[in-house]
Amino acid sequence: MTIVSKRMRLVYAVTLAAGGVVAVSAPAHAADGDWERLSSFATGRVAAVPAPYTRNDEQVVTAVYDDMAYNGRWMFTPLGSDRYTIQNRYSNQCLDTQGGLATTAGTPVVQNPCDSTTSQRWVLTRDNGLQIWRITNDLSGLSLAVETGADANGVGFVLANNAPNNTKQMFQKW
Repeated sequence: MTIVSKRMRLVYAVTLAAGGVVAVSAPAHAADGDWERLSSFATGRVAAVPAPYTRNDEQVVTAVYDDMAYNGRWMFTPLGSDRYTIQNRYSNQCLDTQGGLATTAGTPVVQNPCDSTTSQRWVLTRDNGLQIWRITNDLSGLSLAVETGADANGVGFVLANNAPNNTKQMFQKW
């Protein structure tokens, strides 16, 4: 099943776990091209770019969401074959791996100017156990995760080996 269509509406549920994965489910209200947030179902925290917001190679972190905080809004732009770039609204930069060539677990996930390199491509893969999609980096094949699975503000996103989903750390993208 392809989750991308210009007219298809998407809502993503995202699972973040220590050494775990970010995963995305696909039914409902946000259309392709909408600025959305990756928000914790359990805590309400979102994936955001910290101040000064536009610095290259800045690690993406968890934060409390504010309706005016564009640093916590993202756009999934389809590239075909369930691949996307994920761009921040405030900085207009894309999710990337630190150094751009990282292929090891624990590497920070950062923002960098969008340039369509493989490290800025993210793959959504349906999880058969839950109605979600895993987000993995196209270059490394590693999953997007919250470092140590911590439930606090300012915790960085990293690449991680795939692990079972933990529904107590369910995230949603609205």
